[in-house]
Amino acid sequence: MVINLLPGASALTLTTSGFSRKLFYRSMRERPWDDYAEFGVAPQFKGTWLSYYPWNILLKMVMWNYAESYKSRIIKRIANTKAGIRWEKAIAKTKARTGYDSGFADNYGMSADKLAALMNEIRVEHLTKQLQQQ
Repeated sequence: MVINLLPGASALTLTTSGFSRKLFYRSMRERPWDDYAEFGVAPQFKGTWLSYYPWNILLKMVMWNYAESYKSRIIKRIANTKAGIRWEKAIAKTKARTGYDSGFADNYGMSADKLAALMNEIRVEHLTKQLQQQ
């Protein structure tokens, strides 16, 4: 994890069509806004033994729920595979702890509340433009 603290090791890029991340100097492909239903904030260690410490209320992370269309597309592709079973278990575990499907481990220099609000704003703008073009 120390590598992620080095300059340029991690980044988040938000565009009008989606977002991409860089973790440990490795870029991940852009994810379209259509794949997400909502972005929100949850305590970082909710549902673990660390959540009982008072300082935990200060540690928040950006979380999201996937759009149903994305979930069904992924499940069709990886159903009954080891990867699919791990993915479904991970989502179920995270959902039980936080109320969301997944999330970022880093807030990329912003507060979790501001980053989640910004991502929701860009996502809604993108979806609005898509509806207007139809």
